[in-house]
Order: sequence, then structure tokens, then C-alpha cells
Amino acid sequence: ARRVAGNRSARLAVWIFALYPESILQGSAQMREPFLITFVSLAFCGLLEWQVSRRRRDWLWVVIGLAGMLLVSPGIALVTLIILAGWLWLSQEERRIPWPAIGAAALLFVLALIIVGASWESLRSVQGNGPLGIAAGWFERAVKWQREVTAGSSGIVQLLFRRLPGWIQMPFVAIYGITQPVLPAVFIEPTLPVWRVLGILRAAGWYILLPGLMYAPIAAGSRPGVGLEPQKRRAWLWLAAVVWVWILVASLRAGGDQWDNPRYRVILLAFQSLLAAEAWFHWRASGNAWMKRILAVEGISILVIGYWYITRYLNLFVHLGVRNTLAIAIALAVLVFAGGWLWDRWRAGRRA
Repeated sequence: ARRVAGNRSARLAVWIFALYPESILQGSAQMREPFLITFVSLAFCGLLEWQVSRRRRDWLWVVIGLAGMLLVSPGIALVTLIILAGWLWLSQEERRIPWPAIGAAALLFVLALIIVGASWESLRSVQGNGPLGIAAGWFERAVKWQREVTAGSSGIVQLLFRRLPGWIQMPFVAIYGITQPVLPAVFIEPTLPVWRVLGILRAAGWYILLPGLMYAPIAAGSRPGVGLEPQKRRAWLWLAAVVWVWILVASLRAGGDQWDNPRYRVILLAFQSLLAAEAWFHWRASGNAWMKRILAVEGISILVIGYWYITRYLNLFVHLGVRNTLAIAIALAVLVFAGGWLWDRWRAGRRA
């Protein structure tokens, strides 16, 4: 974290990395995610050290990290290779091509593809040519299956699916997955005390981290002079892009599943911690209004959805129905974002 963001952001990033509730939960169970979080961190750390020192021995950490991922999840090894390659290319001022590193990465990439393909060849229902075709076919069927599971797990989602056009159902599953675990729900839905406490911690952790991740692309793409060094802005934009692609992939892969969805999402916690910490200090230094708008939209959404849960489970106030509730939440979010954008344009026009 110090290599890419400085001491101040590094301290916050490390505390996020150490105390993020979902990571602690996965680390206390017989899950693969804590191993993957560690291996991703090792690989990225080795790459960053090599960028500064140019010592060949620093690549040992990259190799250890990627080799560990191959043992646990070859697919994550492929994802990490892509992320590291993009960072390496975009963060170099001179854009020198490290051919030995590229050669080693290519060999690992091929090895990971072979392992992935071999592990899925036994799935008779999956059609495709080669490992990439198998992977694409498997993911397509997994997403369709998860859409059915998401609908089957909730009568409300079933109702929405019956009334939503077919083309909007998959985007709905993706957005629905991003909100998991839903913060108002863990406070109000009937459950045992231990699960309520656990759910509150998990949901609160995600809803605290989420605004920083939403603001991170704005911080990375803002004008030089505040926060990020100009030559690193492209690399930070790349990091923000791949983190959000991964969040969407996790949402599509696991939908509204309150366990698998956050479990997949937390694998890239190292990058998420860095982005959230840098976004926080960029906002504090720049005073950019978009962070306030993001926080406002999140707060409004929690209140509106929370009102729906209160009226449904506690029989208080007037029940609006799920469609009206979602329409109100979306309309208010659009109003805040569109109004903020128009306000910025008006102020810019006056200054000109």
C-alpha cells in the first residue's frame, strides 16, 4: 500500500484489509477465499516491489502467489494475471516491456487454462471448443441458473420477474446482487440473534466500503494536482475498472445469494482496500461533491428499502409495495445524481 498510495492511505487500506467483516468470516471457516486473498496480495506486492527495485528475486513473490492460486482456483489465477499485466503496462512511465516476466506469465496463463479446461471437461452439459469455450459456456449457464435460483428464493423477485421485460431481468439480478447482504433486511427480518449480529456486521462492512469503491473511478479520473500522481492515474482507473467488473461478475454468478455473492466479491479485497482508502483521502483533499451525492443516494436507498421492510414485517405505516418502493428509490437516486450533474454544469458555465 505504501508503494502505490503513500503512508497515510496505506494505514487506512491495511485497517480495511485486516478488519473487513466478510474477510474475517471467510477466514474463520473452511473456505478458499482467505487463501486467494493472501495469494493475490503476495503477487501484487511482488510486482510493486519489482517496479521499484528491479530485482529479479521480487518476482518470486509473484510466482508464489500465482502458484498458490493455481492450487486453489485456476480461474482466479487467470483474473489476477490480467489485472497485474494491466497495472504493469499502465503504471510504467517508460513503458518498457519486461519480456522475461511476460514469458513466465504466458506460461502460467496457458497452464491455468489447461487446468480449468481439464476440470470442466467432465461437465457433459457444457458445450464449447477448448478451455475458453468451456469457460464461456459454463459461465453462461451458471448465470442463467442463478437467475432462476434468485427468483425461486424470493416470492417478491418472482413477482418482479413476471412483470419485468425479459431483457431487464439479468441487469436486475446484477444490481440486486450488489446490494447483498441488504442492510435494512438484516435489522428487521426475523432470525436468530447470532445471525442478526453476523448479518449486521457483514452488511455494514459492505455498505461502508461501497461508497469508496463507487467514488474511486471519479478520484482516479479527476484532474491532476489533488490525490493521485498523474502518471499513475491510468493504472488506478484500470484497478477501479477491474474491481467493478469483478463485483458485477460475482453478482451475476451468485445473484441474491447472501453467502456466495459476498464470498466471491471479497477475493479482490486487496485492490478494494487500496481503492477505498485512496478515494477517501482524495475526497478529503478535494472536497469533490460526488462523494456526498453517493453517500446521499446510499442513505436514501437504505431509508426507502428500510421503510418497506418495516411495513412488511412490523405492520407499521402504509405498505407501498415492492414496485412502488423500488420506483421511489430509483427516482430519488436519479434526481440526486442528475441534479448534481446539472448543478456542476451550471456552475462551470457561470465561471466561464
